[in-house]
Amino acid sequence: MRALSFNQDGSLLAIGGDDKKAMLWNIKKDELFKKLSGHDDDVKGISFSPDGSRVATTSKDKSAIIWDAATGDKIKALNGHSNNVNSVAYSPEGKYLVTGNGECGQVSGGAFRQDVHTVVHSRQHCSDVW
Repeated sequence: MRALSFNQDGSLLAIGGDDKKAMLWNIKKDELFKKLSGHDDDVKGISFSPDGSRVATTSKDKSAIIWDAATGDKIKALNGHSNNVNSVAYSPEGKYLVTGNGECGQVSGGAFRQDVHTVVHSRQHCSDVW
């Protein structure tokens, strides 16, 4: 296990690991709910959206994927990172998704559009806005 995240009511636990997959575990039934397959390398970060409808995963394969938490279907792949993607978080209202790779971060907004805007915080840190 490399990454863990509960949904808003604590009924599902999202787990990311070294097997290139993420899992959604039903806590109440103590069983696997969904397996999320789509990364080409270890899953490093995982986060539920605030309303619990989506799960975002990040990976050493330089990508992030947004999944439907109810079906396990891939909604969108966010590519374009220059390095491993180690972390992910949703904004409190669920409008933005932030990913980080230790060097730069990327922020996806709205319908997770593909246009990227770079915001430089310092010489060592930057963020991209999707």
